[in-house]
Amino acid sequence: MKTVSFNKDWLFCLGDNWCDTEAASVCLPHTVALTPENSSGCRNYQGKCIYRKSFFVDGSAKGQKAVLEFEGAMGVSRLFVNGKLAREHFCGYTPLIAEVSDLLLYGEENLVEVRLDNSDNSEVPPGKPQNVLDFSYDGGLYRTATLSFHSKLYITNPLLENEVAGGGIFVWYSDVLEKTAKVHYKVHTRNDFDTQMEYTLKVSLIDKSGKTVCSEEKACSLLSGCAEYNEGKLLVDNPLLWSPEKPNLYTLRAEIITENETVFAKDTEIGIRTFEFTLDQGVIFNGKPRRFSGGSYHHTWPYICNAMPDSMLVRDIMKIQEMGMDNIRSHYPFSTSFVSACNRLGMTLIVSNPGWQFCEPGIFTERAVQNVRDIIRWQRNNPCILFWEPILNESNTPYELQLRFHETTHEEYPYSPCYTASDWGPTDIAYKDYDPAMLGQGLEEYGFVEQKDSTPRPRWIREYGDAPDDFYNQNSIWRCKRGWGDFAMAESVNRMLQRFDNQKGQYIDVYNNKSICGYGVWPAIAHNRGYHINPCWGGHLDLFRLPKFSYYFMRSQKDREDIGDVLFAATWWGETGPDDIMVFSNAEKVQLYRNDELIGEQEPDDLPLNHPPFTFKGVKRNYKLRERSNLVAKAIVGGEVVATQCVRTPGVPTYLKLEADFMGIPLKADGADIVAVRCYVLDYDHTVAPLTLDHEPILFEIEGEGEIVGDTTVGANPICPDAGIATVLVRAKRHAGEIKIKARLLYSQNFDKAVKPAELIINSVEE
Repeated sequence: MKTVSFNKDWLFCLGDNWCDTEAASVCLPHTVALTPENSSGCRNYQGKCIYRKSFFVDGSAKGQKAVLEFEGAMGVSRLFVNGKLAREHFCGYTPLIAEVSDLLLYGEENLVEVRLDNSDNSEVPPGKPQNVLDFSYDGGLYRTATLSFHSKLYITNPLLENEVAGGGIFVWYSDVLEKTAKVHYKVHTRNDFDTQMEYTLKVSLIDKSGKTVCSEEKACSLLSGCAEYNEGKLLVDNPLLWSPEKPNLYTLRAEIITENETVFAKDTEIGIRTFEFTLDQGVIFNGKPRRFSGGSYHHTWPYICNAMPDSMLVRDIMKIQEMGMDNIRSHYPFSTSFVSACNRLGMTLIVSNPGWQFCEPGIFTERAVQNVRDIIRWQRNNPCILFWEPILNESNTPYELQLRFHETTHEEYPYSPCYTASDWGPTDIAYKDYDPAMLGQGLEEYGFVEQKDSTPRPRWIREYGDAPDDFYNQNSIWRCKRGWGDFAMAESVNRMLQRFDNQKGQYIDVYNNKSICGYGVWPAIAHNRGYHINPCWGGHLDLFRLPKFSYYFMRSQKDREDIGDVLFAATWWGETGPDDIMVFSNAEKVQLYRNDELIGEQEPDDLPLNHPPFTFKGVKRNYKLRERSNLVAKAIVGGEVVATQCVRTPGVPTYLKLEADFMGIPLKADGADIVAVRCYVLDYDHTVAPLTLDHEPILFEIEGEGEIVGDTTVGANPICPDAGIATVLVRAKRHAGEIKIKARLLYSQNFDKAVKPAELIINSVEE
């Protein structure tokens, strides 16, 4: 089997008519049109577009099966190969995949064309018009693509086979203990040769070092044009179990062997684990009770929308994990690479059927049910998946359809553990009790009464923390930008702690609700949406993935043994900040100093949390004074200082500093990979100077093997800082090498104390 990337050398035209002279050369993932940082209010492109790619197929490939797969083709998609329709697809969140063997020209050039339309379409899930939608459909071939060739005796693709709980490879587990576990498998093999084929199916379990842990073989015979399932189980001694803390992975390798030669092989990434949702003990995961803290998330960035390369997706997972979370949920499924990264990093997932406050009978419903089947067939073997959300989020759905979504899930995943969840309806896990205010007047019948089942179920809070004054005006201390200042960011944490707002559903409530198995903040990262003129600025990370104060609060809730020493004073120590200084830490005590003067030493606040903040009252009023000074926090454990933080009063902006946010992931020279480059406005003591230059545009220039994504047409370059930090996206070109980035004030200052420019050199690497 040979699989090659199909991401490069595409031509692209916006609209419904192809024009050679206007076609742009692009690489995948690709967004149809760049957007401003604030692309809310339907500023993103909606409509038709065309992608074309010419490619040569060697004559030796004739006689093999050929499969084209696009992991994300937004909206309605039609795939043509050499002018012939190969496939139509009606979901932008599940793969567009087609077997194209008979459409290819062997030993010749071929032309593939993909026509997309991401216009509002009530027959295509999510279905809701974007101008009343809480996220954006965006558009394009926004995920990766591959072309595969393999033998006519092969293991099938479950999305092409379209069989209930079938096709491809299905892996599940039983009798999972520390000393032993059973790994069950079901392999679907098809013979498209003209003759009967004798073969051996070999299934092996391989650990991370490459050692075969166990294997078994079975002699098989398959008639021409037929397919068969082979089931078996592997007994694993002393299994390395998968968990968020120890994401141990194995590879299950299935090989088809004829005449002592492997003619087809398929590797599946798996993790052995077992879990059970309970009414009063949380989730019993690998025999131990736990509760999950997570975040809801939309995979979208300023300028590039949802066309995020794998590196940016992985960085998002890492940032969410670094704030102490172990679960991610969205309103749609994520790409294979995203899910695989969750497997490797130990991040659990809730996988949702695409939808939001919309459900119409007829073809929309049928496609939504098919989406449930496709999603499970596509992602069922991933150990990071905790449960499925098949009922369309917050949608007015009749009970019979709710039941159909639930039963379809269990049809497609008939093994244990398999859980479904929704706000209401006949699912295994209940998100919450009926809340008529969420759906609006006239939808009261869609609730607990319609559930028709009062049996107690395990609970999970799928969204908490979001508390605008109403869902029209949306003035909110939670939905605030970093640039609104340190007072606003500190107040957002106070709201989470219900220090001025008694509204239920804040962090302090969900943490102390021992009847729930897990909870997810809305959202973990700010995002753009269709139905409002502004992004949803809530969350712990802003649109550019820069942390707010609440990020450090969440991080401080993890124990030192799990995350290390956390210490963060929630202030910029200027005159515009909070009077009371909160310090977030997982230490036993905190000391606070102004310069060398001890303000006080105290234990955590009297709050029912794992690690409450340390609040020092009246610090700004009594200690700040007018001069510039240092605020020093020291974390104390066992009488010893384990961490120190110094917050200096920001001074006059003096120079710029550039830094690339690699997070250990290099920039690949593939024409599509992107890294965020931060420009910090610093004073003479290397302290970020927020606010004072936030209305001064910074111009970025670039040389070498990279390019800046966007320009003045979308406000991407030049760009003003937000709270003293400006971010640009740097995309690698096709050749590895040096990239030089420069930053300076757009409007130069002509005196000796002018803000000095910055320069940064980074390198892209070969794929």
